[in-house]
Amino acid sequence: MRQLFIITLLTLLSACGSMPKHADIRSDDRPTIYIDKSGIGSEIHIDGQYLGLVNKDRQTFATTPGKHDIKIISPSGTITKKTIFVQGNTRREITPNQ
Repeated sequence: MRQLFIITLLTLLSACGSMPKHADIRSDDRPTIYIDKSGIGSEIHIDGQYLGLVNKDRQTFATTPGKHDIKIISPSGTITKKTIFVQGNTRREITPNQ
């Protein structure tokens, strides 16, 4: 009787001991920041890092989930600063100041 109890207990414990499932963020599930067409020709900085110029072929920039400081400098020198929060697989659109 005692052996049956121990075997049952071990079986139940082993079933509970499986590893938890975690949600993985795949590279295609990362949030993106889209700069409106009025920002073409502007410099974009995310969290102080220069990412390049916005052009018609590159208006979308992948980032990580969380809070980000965005700075867009237009060719005329106008600066747009925004703080945004993005989550996985979302797209945030920003229209720069003119």
